[in-house]
Amino acid sequence: MTIVFVHGNPETDAIWSELVGELADRGVDGVVLLTPPGFGAPVPDGWGATRSEYRDWLVR
Repeated sequence: MTIVFVHGNPETDAIWSELVGELADRGVDGVVLLTPPGFGAPVPDGWGATRSEYRDWLVR
């Protein structure tokens, strides 16, 4: 099973490092850390930062 963590503003995916380490110690793998556009990741051309654009980004 894949576990996905998405951080918010003003954090980076570094906030999950301790938790990911604890999960790994318990045999949990398949952890994915996502950084949304504008939250430390580049913003694509034409990105409006709307709720629906973030939703669509997460779905992809």
